[in-house]
Order: sequence, then C-alpha cells, then structure tokens
Amino acid sequence: MTDRPVTIKKVYPLPPGPVKMPPPFFCLFTFLFNSSNGLEPLLLENFIHLCGKLVFKTAGLGIPSSLIEVNRKAMCSPFLKNWETTSLGNNIIINYSIIKEGITPYPPERKVKIIMKHFDEYTAAVVQPRMRSVAHRKEIQPLLQRYLQLIDYVTDEGAASNREFAPVKLIAFPEFFLQGYDSRWNLKKILKDIAITLPGEETEALAQRARQYGIYIAGTVLEIDPYWPDRFFNTALIIDPRGEIIHRYRKFTVATYLGEISTSPHDMYDQYVERYGETLEAFFPVTDTEIGRLGTLICMDANLPENARALALNGCEVLIRMNAYPEPLVSAPFNYWEGQNRTRAWENLLYVVAPNIGLFEADEPSPQTMCPGHSMIVGYDGSVLAETPYPGEAATSALINLSLLRKRRKEIGRNFLVQLKTEVYKLIYEKPIHPINACAEKPYQDAKDYMQREPLQSTIEEFIKKGIFAEPRPL
Repeated sequence: MTDRPVTIKKVYPLPPGPVKMPPPFFCLFTFLFNSSNGLEPLLLENFIHLCGKLVFKTAGLGIPSSLIEVNRKAMCSPFLKNWETTSLGNNIIINYSIIKEGITPYPPERKVKIIMKHFDEYTAAVVQPRMRSVAHRKEIQPLLQRYLQLIDYVTDEGAASNREFAPVKLIAFPEFFLQGYDSRWNLKKILKDIAITLPGEETEALAQRARQYGIYIAGTVLEIDPYWPDRFFNTALIIDPRGEIIHRYRKFTVATYLGEISTSPHDMYDQYVERYGETLEAFFPVTDTEIGRLGTLICMDANLPENARALALNGCEVLIRMNAYPEPLVSAPFNYWEGQNRTRAWENLLYVVAPNIGLFEADEPSPQTMCPGHSMIVGYDGSVLAETPYPGEAATSALINLSLLRKRRKEIGRNFLVQLKTEVYKLIYEKPIHPINACAEKPYQDAKDYMQREPLQSTIEEFIKKGIFAEPRPL
C-alpha cells in the first residue's frame, strides 16, 4: 500500500433547463485541495442536513476522512450570513458559497489531484451464485442473505488465499444476481414489481458489508431512474468501503433479441446526452479508487471490442465484466466466453474480473445450467489467473498487481493501445450503423414488441445493398 498522487474524475448529471432547489436552501460548496500541484477545486454535493450542521460524504474521492462536518457558521447563504474559510484534516482547505433557486448547480467534469492510499497489490474475488428470478422485489431479501454469507466466506476464510499480504478488496457478483430475469416479463411487470431505485434497502445491505470489511462490491441491478420513470436500465454498480455507490454504468449493448427489454443509453441518445453530456465518461465511466481505475461492462457488452476499448482509453485498469453468459457459448467447442475475456484483457492491457451465474433457477423450459459458471479472473497478459470451471455455487480469487500492470503499460512491445492509427480507423465509423434513439419515445414493452420494432433487420439489408454482406446463393 503506497501514497501517491492520483487523478480523480467526477461527473455530475446535467438535467435539461433550470433546476428547482429543495427548500429551504441549496448550497454549492467549492472545496480546495492542497495537492501536489497546489490548490485545485472540486464540487461536493452529497450531504445530509442534521441539527444545524451539514455532513458531507467524500466517498469515492480517496480522501482519508470518510465524512467532513461543516458548522453552519462556515456557510455563506442568504439564510446564514456568517461564514469563514476552514482547514480540516489532511490539509484540505474548504470554501463555501451558495447558489440561488433556478440556477443549475451541476459543474462540468473536474479532475483533481490529491494524495490517497493505494493498494498496489490486493485480492479480487468473483462470486458465482445460484440465482433465481423473483416474482416481486420483496423476494430479493432471501437471495441477498445468501449473498451476504458468501461475502463473509470470501473475506473471512474462503477463496482468498492471498489475503494476508494482499487483502481482499474487491468482490464481484454476476449480472441479474439480485433480481434474476425472465424473458416473459413485460415492462409493466418490471416497473411495478421488480426494478429498484438506487440507493435503496437492497444496496444498503451490501453497503454494510462493504463498510464492515473495507471492500468494494460490484454487481448489477434492474434500475429505475426517477428522471425516466417509464423505463428501466440494466445497471452495473460499485459500492466502496464507505458504503457509497461510487460507480454506475448502464448496459450499452442490450440483448434485446433474447428478450431483454432494458433501455440502452444509445436507445435514447439525445435525452441521455442532454442530461449527462456527450463524453466518453458519460457512456463508459471509469472510477479512480484506492484499488485502481475500475470500469464495468455487462455480459453482451464484451462481445463488441469497442466497448472494452472505450474503457481502456478512458483509463480503466480493472474491467469488471458481470455476466449471465449462456450455453452453448461457454463450453467446448465454442469457448467464446474464455476467448473474449482473455482477448479483451490482452488487447487492452487490463485485468478482467468476470463472474458468471452458476445455476439459474427459473420457471422456464431451459435447463438450470443454461448459465454454467466458469467464472474467471484474467491477467493483463491474457492468462487465466483463477477460474471455477464448472456450474453451481462457487467463488474464487486472484492477485491484482497494479505495479506490474503500470510497468507493462510503459513498454512499447505489443502495447496495442498506443498503436491505434485513429485517423484511418475513424473512417470505419464515419457513417452510422445501429439506428440511434431506437426507443427514445416509447421503451420496448415486451419481447414481442421489440421483434415488431427491431431495427437490426434493416441494417442487415443495408449491408447487403452496400456489398458489406453478400446475399447467399440459392441452393
């Protein structure tokens, strides 16, 4: 574990138009960090108001103190006239200001250098659970209790054999681990009974374990964003050791042709950009933490090399790929699962932490081993570091060595990221391929609705017309 300067990236959602502030006031606080580069600004807006003071949470920024308490006299506002500049622990200098009603409080992306503790060597673990699809969100709790037991096992005595010199710092669960998924569900059912908002009681139980063990926990949920209540997202999240959700990624390449009807940000591109901005970070976020720069993909996302490459060029060092990856894609003779994980790691010089479902207990005609496990952790050289090569409930772990990764990235040989000839490659994507805003006005209602509205067949026909694909000859 070492002290060194790192770059923190924080992106805030930008809703369209003015924002009405909650009563009685809303404060915009500018913090100045005494970093190695001098004083640099950052906005913190995650706070609670308690008995005449504000408690600011600094989770995800790597600041040693988990909370900064601010007295009311240190505020500047139309309601509280007295204010002063205050120094708090670790030489953090804080300035306060107020923003009046009707002004959008969200700043552009800021990059701030601070000194933080880093674990250059640590243990990452994948949990491969037995999973089932819930009929109602109240059924999440029994599943969650088992997952909490598995977290206890991994951190206390189980899969993490390296824990003494490289403590367990990351535990990853697969796609759908909390709620499952049933392709027969329609949108109304999911919104009414299945999807959850973040944070919530479900994530709070995981947050408690994160705080207890000082670990990061990753998984996916079917999420309703109150900003867009007519649809849901398949969302990857990371909870940090303070119990805060510090990372949120929405599945970009949704398996709609298999009955998944979550919305991709690309399906509502204009609205998404209006709120979050047209940046790589908006679609493929990377979160800087004490265990490296973490990025996430969900299952089918990793079929397209562009998605992992987007994360790599955004600084990702540890790619957490959460999956419900089915047969016949996992086992021989295809072995696509292992091939993809190893290739994404090798071509981007990053670790791939890839949990898969071990058994899928669903009331469907498909076998329970449709998703047959084979969870794995892959090194930045493409080698499999740990694997559970069988179905069923399991867990395994491997050592993550950020020092070696960063040294490797400074070498020229087979460093493919620095060999990208983008002036020519951009011609590949000069013209749009997949239709944008495919369900912006009306989200897909069910699998049948998608098949009636699906945009891919017209793209295939256009490829044939342009000579990209060839029409098959009649027999």
